[in-house]
Amino acid sequence: MPFLSYCGKCKQEVPLGEICPLCGKNLPKTGERFVYNYQRIPWKDWFEWNRFLRILLPMWAGILLVMMLSEYAAGGQVGLVLLLQDGLLPHAILLLGGILLIYALLLFFHQPEQVHVVIDKSGVTVSAYLGKARSITQRIGLIRLQESPAKTDPEWSKNGFTYVRRTTLTWDRIRSIHFWRGGATMLFYQMPWWLSAAVPYAPSDFQTLQELLQQKAGRKKINLSME
Repeated sequence: MPFLSYCGKCKQEVPLGEICPLCGKNLPKTGERFVYNYQRIPWKDWFEWNRFLRILLPMWAGILLVMMLSEYAAGGQVGLVLLLQDGLLPHAILLLGGILLIYALLLFFHQPEQVHVVIDKSGVTVSAYLGKARSITQRIGLIRLQESPAKTDPEWSKNGFTYVRRTTLTWDRIRSIHFWRGGATMLFYQMPWWLSAAVPYAPSDFQTLQELLQQKAGRKKINLSME
């Protein structure tokens, strides 16, 4: 079942109920949470590319524009024409293509992540873990493994997974939540037009998630218009 309780004493999720089956402590109603896991393959994840491109492309275009304006200020229209004739645009496009190719290779060799999603009284928490095998990106130091915050994941550590990162979105900071039903993905925004997190879900959980998020975040923040 997706609904579980959280035991603060054991610091782990336990079956839904009034008493922790591990330590016998009473479980508060506020400790109930909606929990599920999914596997994320980075090079197949469009939103991974989205995060990269929305930083890379403005920087690339900005640098290109500064170079052209600088040349125009120094040499006028003639200087700008000579710069373009020297192959500025083809070289800039080749540079952009090279960066994208390197990034694609890094994503391709990156080990699939196991992602743990928790929706509770505080907000939405998305934690990513890696298995025992070390990928190339880990070996060359591009993925830094970290200790899980407050050591709240003994079950994952016991099963050989290593904590990588965590994204926490509190209800008061979430501006809107869009359900992209065609891609079975929840899109969380903390600022307008700036995606904070994209969280896939099982289509069979759509109705449950819709009702839960409306209850936690408020109906006005939920957008169901995306297909």
